[in-house]
Amino acid sequence: MHVEELPDGTYRLLVRLLVAAPVEQVWRCLTQYENPSWLPGEESVRNRILSRSGDSVVIVQQRLRIDLFGIPLKELRLLLRVWEYRPHRIQFEDLSQRDFDFYRGEWRLSPISDAATVVHYRVEFAPKGWLHRGLLSPLLGLVRSHAQRYTAALQQRCR
Repeated sequence: MHVEELPDGTYRLLVRLLVAAPVEQVWRCLTQYENPSWLPGEESVRNRILSRSGDSVVIVQQRLRIDLFGIPLKELRLLLRVWEYRPHRIQFEDLSQRDFDFYRGEWRLSPISDAATVVHYRVEFAPKGWLHRGLLSPLLGLVRSHAQRYTAALQQRCR
């Protein structure tokens, strides 16, 4: 996992995961928007599909509670528009701009064999004033420390 602070004060998070599962299974795991059971700490994530137009556009409302050492700090609300390009790419963008000036990214899935997929996750965001550098640093540290848990959970769920 790599986190960059860009010159304009925005951030980019890049994650590369190797998942021991075929690309279609990984796709199914990642597109379970209302039940992200592969995600550690999923009790803090609430998603609801508001509308779907075919297989290509999905609007998802997402609430994500941020805890630091078990203490709830902030609940993020995102209204995501998701574009699905089965089975290789999922793009998303926040339409609400409630907690971020912008929040957008993608999941890219690259099969490397019949039983393994490389997952690239990229998100770029510009937080509004609530997420200042002093709070962002410990949160990113927690994300880094949980990267192995996310990889293991995605591996287990996609088998």
